[in-house]
Amino acid sequence: MVGESSAESDAARLVYTAHGQARLEPAGLALIPAGLTPDEALGCAALLAQADTLTDEPVPPAGDTGWRELTDAAGSIATHSPSTTVEDEVRPDHDDAIGHTTTAALPPTVDDDAEWARLLSEPDETVAQRLRELDPTLDADLADWHDPDTRRPKLSLLGPVKVTARGKAIAKRKPYYTEMLAYIALREHGATPDEVADAMNVSAQTVRTGITTIREWLGTNQSTGERYLPDATNTPAALDRGVPVYQVPDLLVDIDLMRRLRARAQAAGEDGIDDLEAALGLAQGRPFDQLRPGGWGWLAHTGLEHHITVSIVDIAHTLSSHHLAKNNTAQARAGAEAALRAVPEDTITRLDLAAAAIAEGRLDESDRLREEVLTMLDDEELPADLSPRSLRVVTGATRESGA
Repeated sequence: MVGESSAESDAARLVYTAHGQARLEPAGLALIPAGLTPDEALGCAALLAQADTLTDEPVPPAGDTGWRELTDAAGSIATHSPSTTVEDEVRPDHDDAIGHTTTAALPPTVDDDAEWARLLSEPDETVAQRLRELDPTLDADLADWHDPDTRRPKLSLLGPVKVTARGKAIAKRKPYYTEMLAYIALREHGATPDEVADAMNVSAQTVRTGITTIREWLGTNQSTGERYLPDATNTPAALDRGVPVYQVPDLLVDIDLMRRLRARAQAAGEDGIDDLEAALGLAQGRPFDQLRPGGWGWLAHTGLEHHITVSIVDIAHTLSSHHLAKNNTAQARAGAEAALRAVPEDTITRLDLAAAAIAEGRLDESDRLREEVLTMLDDEELPADLSPRSLRVVTGATRESGA
């Protein structure tokens, strides 16, 4: 309440005066409420205004070696790569856009031919050939990932984080050692002992002890006779840089497999659908789920969690759009549902699933999904940044058209 109060009550009440002060009655305590200076208020306003900025930041490059040369951090063919520059990139004309010559022929998840061409671009044999040269083991690595009998260690990050290894079992602190291994594995050029110590917030001696445990856990590569986690002085990065660097060259990491598959699929155009299906099949839940409490602070600085989430949504959106265009509604639904298990808060995937539900005649389900999207957008009116076809799905206009 503001101003003087004459209410007669024994109940505690806070009375605000016209002079920016307050009294706690009936105790009679004089209080000075916390407030903002004009400069602080301007700062808060600027922060809130920044939240309304809808401009997307470009995804950074994945790296500068191997398949990473051609991709961004989400696994998409990057325009910075030597084989794909902004100047050379050509979008198909409307008549060449993956066989869909008019907007009317597009699936209900796509706005126009330009977006359709972006999602499922024309094949690029130059990029495809370069990827084959840079990443010749992709199929063998994917087969090993799905082989329950392989002895190669696996690091699962596209769902609950875990390590599968055939060496000496770890009895204690497995989440801690899993995090240390992930930190090393997710760095393109490995990690020095000091970098591991800093990331894990431990001493150099603790790092050495941890590395020994992980080395025994991962075991020995039977084809080479070498440990999967070599001595820091014998890794490729150490030999190249002349300083000790931890690396795990033959470790299988699902995030890397997803990005490699996505890049190859993109270079193949419509012929890459099977690779996209394989990439989405690697997602087993939320990326980086069930992390060690109090750990993984270094992950936020990489941006990888966000980039992988974007990748899953983009892959699923492409698959759902492709399958709806082909009237494969069951496969369109499967792609959207797989993405929702990984990114349950995503609106694009919900709209894809709503479009599949409409195509299947499940109007009650599509209504529920549209309501969920509107609730998540948390606005009384449809926001201006929704695309035209998204507006159609949300407002139910596709019901009448059957699109």
